[in-house]
Amino acid sequence: MIPKSRRKRISTAAISPDHPKRKRGPRPRAIVEFPEPNSTIWGDRDIFHEVLALHMERHGDTAWHLHKAIIGPKGRIDRKIIVHRVAGTKVPRSVTSMEILSRIETRYRLPSGYFAAKLPHTGRAGSGHYQTRRDEYGGTPSDGLASAE
Repeated sequence: MIPKSRRKRISTAAISPDHPKRKRGPRPRAIVEFPEPNSTIWGDRDIFHEVLALHMERHGDTAWHLHKAIIGPKGRIDRKIIVHRVAGTKVPRSVTSMEILSRIETRYRLPSGYFAAKLPHTGRAGSGHYQTRRDEYGGTPSDGLASAE
């Protein structure tokens, strides 16, 4: 008997250099920087997740395609974030989330701050700010802004 390490593997598939392997399934849609809306008239709504869903539908985007368009393939933002935002289970509060909203506004050619105006008032400050105590109390002593002791 031949040991496993010395056995030759015999491929049953025919090797044909003329036909390279192709990926299965439908081809991914091309990413367009500024997609054209399906309709130019829309009824403005006051609830954030309804507004986001409306504009995604107007431009023919899914959550996955929108993520790919505004974040890119190597982005560190989770794709499910957009799904949660459209479902209304999560509301953006961090600085990074606000920046993503501004990217969506740019993509859909909406006025700056359009989505931020639709957010509910949470009564809390945005997260993601890194501020030191010196900044809170007027800067460093060399700035001339701090009170003299």
